[in-house]
Amino acid sequence: MQFNFATKRIDHSCGRIEILNGDVFYSPNPNGSWVVLSEYQDPQSHIFSLHKGIQWHDFLHPHWHASRTIFLTLLTLNPIITGYPFDRLVHIPTQDCLDDQYTLKKEGQESWSRLERNLILATMYIHNALKSKLFIDHPFASWAFSYSHPSPTHQIMKKRAALSQDWFQIWIALLSYFIACTGIHDSDTIPPWYTLLQSEGLDEWFINGIRSSDAVNFSHDVSRVGVPHLAWFIQFNVPVWYHLSTSLISGTPNNPLANLVPPSELVTARLEPWLLMSPLLPIQGSSTNQSKPYISWQDFFMQRAALNEQILQRKSVQDCEVQLNQECQLSTRRTKVFKWTHDDNPNDDCLYC
Repeated sequence: MQFNFATKRIDHSCGRIEILNGDVFYSPNPNGSWVVLSEYQDPQSHIFSLHKGIQWHDFLHPHWHASRTIFLTLLTLNPIITGYPFDRLVHIPTQDCLDDQYTLKKEGQESWSRLERNLILATMYIHNALKSKLFIDHPFASWAFSYSHPSPTHQIMKKRAALSQDWFQIWIALLSYFIACTGIHDSDTIPPWYTLLQSEGLDEWFINGIRSSDAVNFSHDVSRVGVPHLAWFIQFNVPVWYHLSTSLISGTPNNPLANLVPPSELVTARLEPWLLMSPLLPIQGSSTNQSKPYISWQDFFMQRAALNEQILQRKSVQDCEVQLNQECQLSTRRTKVFKWTHDDNPNDDCLYC
């Protein structure tokens, strides 16, 4: 098996730009509404700690994942609980009570235990078979929530079982990731991971169930958590959001990241007021002098005058009243301050912002 990092040319026709806390983020395939990115996680910290009270729903928003937890981007927003072998996750097994101790019925426990064992073995076999070795932080098993142990009350047993039930989705995401690492294969051909699991002696029904489930469905029909970065995931229809930095936009066409840059008209349409007021961000295809990214004060005020003309043309009476009120009560917060300096070139008498 070969981990293929090749990325097809990105389609920006459905791209979307959003601003979060003053930073610009872009997605070429948002596939839904904009969601607030989770806070940055220390890549050295191990996030799968049962003592931290971590749960499945803690990962249902895009995280700044380290490479060791990148598989969580394939976590589905809707739990995979239909069709064999995942249909046993539709309901929590009923309980037995013996000597004031509550447990899940034996057949329910064993059903979950078999599924858990097969998931762990399948991920291990495929991971070991990959030619490019991936360093992944494996999550703890669902049994760590004690679904197989007795509880003093019915409610405690029900809560433990619910946590275990949800945690199976983390392992399904890990299996999806390793399968995705084997490459995209035609639906009419038997994928290599299928043959591998057969040769390792896993249950035939389990393997067929995986192949027909949403765990290996990388189309737009399956909504996944998504990832703020890594264009490789685009080919599996996982929503990708990444920071739209100045260095990325102003990069050369030969830059390997140039394929991530959205069309200049999309950037301009979304950020036009900001770009005109503070035109320090070079746009792909623009005539901005790359060797001098700053703008002279003459050009700055010419652009400000042009912007004022555009504003006046579309200004309503209500907008004028708002502006007059603002002029009477000058703002003391969030006021723009422009600092003008001389260029390093001693022969240049212009000032720059």
